[in-house]
Amino acid sequence: MATGNLLDKKQQYNDGVMAPQHICVFGDPFTGKTRLIGQLAKKFHLIYFDLENGISTLMQFPDEVLANITYIRIKDEMPNAPRAHATIDRIVYGGDFRICEAHGSIDCKFCSTDTHIPISIPKVITPEGLQTIVVIDSASQLTTSINTTVHLLNKVPIDIDKLPNKENFDEWGQQWKFLNKIFTTIQIAPFHVIVTAHCEETKNEQGNKQLTPSIGTNNYSSKVGRFFNHIVYCGKQNGKHICMSSTTDSNFIQCGSHMDISIKNMVEPSLLPFFDGSKPEMIEVEVPNKSIPTMQGSNKTNASNILLAAQSKLKLPGK
Repeated sequence: MATGNLLDKKQQYNDGVMAPQHICVFGDPFTGKTRLIGQLAKKFHLIYFDLENGISTLMQFPDEVLANITYIRIKDEMPNAPRAHATIDRIVYGGDFRICEAHGSIDCKFCSTDTHIPISIPKVITPEGLQTIVVIDSASQLTTSINTTVHLLNKVPIDIDKLPNKENFDEWGQQWKFLNKIFTTIQIAPFHVIVTAHCEETKNEQGNKQLTPSIGTNNYSSKVGRFFNHIVYCGKQNGKHICMSSTTDSNFIQCGSHMDISIKNMVEPSLLPFFDGSKPEMIEVEVPNKSIPTMQGSNKTNASNILLAAQSKLKLPGK
């Protein structure tokens, strides 16, 4: 009998049964986003909506991984066919769909029915349904598709030789409505979702610069984190790929996790712990030795020796 008591649901939550996870993975091109996500197909079935033609990265995975990915390529055609917006706007609600292989359109009237790919996205939370992860790659391209929809609705001509267009106030408002419709639906979706995005420099409410997912306007991007359980950043540092998911990883980069998962300190960065609760091998970070002597007076030599002693005790991630 259902009680609604959180204690009764704790074990189910820990097992992932009652916990659809919604993640935004963002970063510049060639920072490992697709590879990080594709690794999940070793355990989960991925329904991968590719808005940016990222198939070449996915094809580098072994056959047994590729067999667990349903791949849907959505082809926007400027300026008259914003298919990405039309398709994503429907699949986020869940259900059974048939999507044409040529265009990525649902029940495409231009394609033979035998070229349509059948997919099923859960409409309610079930253990079986949570073995599937819906991937939308990327929200930045989805924004461009939505802008095309807005121009078509307003009968604004688009000159593809002079892109991007400069939207007016009403068009920005329509873009906000379309984005909000999709992302508020994702926020409560009864299935796992990963949304990728590029980077954008914005300002937070305190007026400080920050790096955020590039979704919609600059202002919308700065606040998009509210739709997700986790925001994971992928980037490069000192010639190496890095990932971040903790609010304390950077003062400049917007990232965080409702489960307080730190991907930065994993020996092998992985998104699996976000979905199955597994405990990855972590990099050991030693705490400075408390036996280091305290500085006496203002002796600069003594101060320098203490600092060198402290640094020798630290083992930094990646070192």
